[in-house]
This record gives sequence, structure tokens and C-alpha cells, in this order.
Amino acid sequence: MKIILIAPLVSHATIGRIAALVSTNIDVVLIDVSSRESNFSNKIYPINKIKKIYSLKLWEIDDFFLNNVSILERLKDILRSYSIISENKTVLNKVSEILKNEKPDFVFLFYGPVAIHFLRIVKKINKQLKTVLIPNLIPSTIVSGNPVIKLLKKSISNEFINYQNWLIKTDLIFTASFEMKSFIIKKFNFKSRLIHIIPDLHPKSFFVEKEKILSSENKSNSLIFLGAPERWGGKIDNIDLELNEIINNNIQLTVNENVKNNSNLKCNSYKYFSDDQVFKGDLADSVYKNKVALITYNVKTPSERFRSTLPTRFFTALSAGLVIAVKSGHFKAVESFISKYDIGFVYKDMSQLKNELQNEKKITLYSKNIIENLFKFTAESQSEKITKILKNYVQK
Repeated sequence: MKIILIAPLVSHATIGRIAALVSTNIDVVLIDVSSRESNFSNKIYPINKIKKIYSLKLWEIDDFFLNNVSILERLKDILRSYSIISENKTVLNKVSEILKNEKPDFVFLFYGPVAIHFLRIVKKINKQLKTVLIPNLIPSTIVSGNPVIKLLKKSISNEFINYQNWLIKTDLIFTASFEMKSFIIKKFNFKSRLIHIIPDLHPKSFFVEKEKILSSENKSNSLIFLGAPERWGGKIDNIDLELNEIINNNIQLTVNENVKNNSNLKCNSYKYFSDDQVFKGDLADSVYKNKVALITYNVKTPSERFRSTLPTRFFTALSAGLVIAVKSGHFKAVESFISKYDIGFVYKDMSQLKNELQNEKKITLYSKNIIENLFKFTAESQSEKITKILKNYVQK
């Protein structure tokens, strides 16, 4: 069996998907659809287990993937979604040639708007090809924004139109959570039996060694925030007010040095790690003694995006063996995950957060449960399930 994975290699979440797929011992070929150059080595695990990597260098051949995409390019993409005009010929020909040469049994597509964009292209090339869509950010695309924006999305949003026209054409869907699966079933009437919950877990190489956690004698119940050193998310990653509130409540806090310096926070910091260092587990090795990780974004009201998503910073915390602290009402999928394994707590305000951090007995129990389930939180643990899903689909 052979799999082609079409995904942006620059994303850490993609690295986890690669680890899960290569651990099945099925041949994996990658079509890199990043919109910028990656800055890490192809010799690092799990990338070095891929049989072949094709880079489309989209920023050179498709103006739709430029940072500041024009209104004209957006309009052309909408017309392509409706098959009114032809696809970008260069992209279409390159993908078509790779598919013809590699002859995959399955094409996996990851993640968000990029995944649905290339599902459209793959199905136009050969509608018989078996595809596995991993949408990941679908609720963010469809339901974010005010009522006017939501209404406009139904007619002029590239992503929404692509989901509306093409999601139903995929053969299988992998989602991050039960909440996301339910959202897709309700929104698109997609068959439940063809949707499988396979979260974006990190590779085992990202993880701290279990023995280090067990032998650590000076773990404190201090809180660490592992997100947003580059603030790719813009406004949603600007959580200075919340971090300052934590500090003002005399809760010991550690953040990335970039976050601390950019926001003038009066707290501890950990050093910034390059992608290569993260992949080797250096980040997890550096932060595991903090014990409790804060999972948060700058969101004032509940939204579907965060309700059903398991963010990268959550899996980064798991890779360091950290207990999870999440504010109630915003991150239902995270709440469900930590409840299932009993590896963290949900708090409603600063007073409760402080009390939970001081409850040594509960923190110790959560930490014990994380250590016991550490392998279950690695991407490689999904290999048997993925293999079974694919074989069952082929044999149906």
C-alpha cells in the first residue's frame, strides 16, 4: 500500500501526521504545499522516513497562496470551486504528474483550507482516487465572524465554498475530536461511519523521556504557557491581559522569552527553540519541571473554532508530561480529552486556578496519569488504528 500526503511541511501539526503515517509501515510520499520555505532539516525524524518529498513551491507558481492574495485571485478560486473556469494549469499538471507516477492507494489531505483546496484538485484529476480529508480548522473557517461576515461567507468565502462543494466528495475524514466530528455531520450531513477521530498528536521524538519525569525531585506547581512565541495567530495569540492577571494574582508563571520581552511581563521565561530543536525533544526537556501548562487564547466569547479544536500548544504540553489547566466554557474538546484521561483541571476564575495549583494531591494524581498514558499521546500510537481503517475501507 502507498499513501500520498498533501500537506504544508512548515506546520508542526503536519510533522505529527507524518509520524502517524510512517509508523504504519505503509510507504508515504509527501507533496509539500507550504506557502513559504521551511527552515528545518529533512534528515530529522519523522521526515527522514518519507519515501519521497515533492515541493510545489506554491508561492512561485500560484498567486492564490501569496500572503496578500488579491481580490481577483480569490474570485478566480471561487469560480474554480464551481468548475466555471479551469484550475491553475501549473499546479494541476504538477499534482497530476505526481499522482500518475506514484499511483497511491490513498491520498491524505491536511489541513484546513489548504486540505479542502487540494481535495478539489485531486478529485478533478481523478475522482476515483480514494481520499482522506483532515480538515482540522473547519469550524474556524465556517462559523467565525459576526452575523454579516457569516452570511457573506456563504457566497464569497473561498474556504466556505470549497467545503460546501467538495467536502462531501472525500471518501474518509479524520477529525481532531468528537466535537469536530459532530460539527461536520450536522453541517454537511456526512456519514458518521466514514469519520474517524485521529487527533494531531506529536511524534515521540518531541517527548521528554518518561524516566526524566519520574526521577525529577524538584518539580514545582508553577504554571507555564507554551503558546505563541511567534504570535502567528495575531489577535487571538495576544493574551497579555490574561497573563498579567495571573501574575497579579501571585501565581508563578513561565512564558517563552519572546512573549516576555515583547510584552514586558514580570515573570519567568524559557528560551526559544528552533524547529529542529523542538523535533529532537529539546523544548520538552527544558520545560517538563514546571508541572502545569496553561491552554488559552485571547477569546472573550465561546466560538466553534476553539470548542472543537485541540491546539498545538495542548499537544506540546503533553509532550512535556505537563498537567493541563484550561479555562471553562471555551475549549470543550480539550476539556473532554483531559477528562477522559484525568490529566488536568478546568477552572472558571483566578481564585479557582490558584486553588487547583495548590492542591498537591490532585496535581500528583494528574501527573501520574499522564506518565502512565504517555505513549498513547504520541502520533505513533495511532498507527494500528489508521492501518485498520484503511484496510477495512479497501475491503468493504
